[in-house]
Amino acid sequence: MSFAQSENQDDPGIKKWNEILPELYDKIQPNGGKLKHSIDKDYITDGLIQGIIVEFNEMNFEYNDPLYGETNAKNHFQTYFTFSSYEAKMKFKTIFDLEDKEIFLDQTESQGAFSNSFILVIPKLKFGRIIDGKIDIEVEYILTNGTGLISGTFEEHSTLKGKIKTKLDIADLIISIHKKYGNVEEVLKHIPENEYRKSEVKPATHANVIPSDYDLYQIPVRKEN
Repeated sequence: MSFAQSENQDDPGIKKWNEILPELYDKIQPNGGKLKHSIDKDYITDGLIQGIIVEFNEMNFEYNDPLYGETNAKNHFQTYFTFSSYEAKMKFKTIFDLEDKEIFLDQTESQGAFSNSFILVIPKLKFGRIIDGKIDIEVEYILTNGTGLISGTFEEHSTLKGKIKTKLDIADLIISIHKKYGNVEEVLKHIPENEYRKSEVKPATHANVIPSDYDLYQIPVRKEN
């Protein structure tokens, strides 16, 4: 993808990137978060996790946002990024396949966002062991334009990098099943019993959006496989 870049570096509405980004790198230090993952009926044939989301807890600090001006980091949405087996060039069949993995992602692709103004590029991340339903994570990230309201190119922005090191709670596995073409019982047969508590499957209650033509289910992860 192409990142938003400022067409007029002399426009007074355009903030200078080297006056905004360094301060943010100093302040973005989330304490905890969630590791989410989901599958659909294709799990029957390919056995792969469909999507993985790393969502960090809210951070409470003031910063100069190019879209909103002086604001608080928790006024918008939680910092997050996503990736898949395809993007990581690895096969993740369960969340336990992330243990002790170092993953390199495309440094020219946006994986997530810090706010409406700043998107995240994740060159590298590393996971630790799963212990008591939690997993350690280390993330290298680049902040770049989300709105085009800061000067500079992605190449300039990527001369700076930030690091996040924290612990994530592992959320329940979400299964997305089309009401007409899917069967959750068939998918459950292919989910390993030693890593998920399949007997506790139930309709999803914490999913953000449930499409009208899909049913969502959730299964707890065993705290240790």
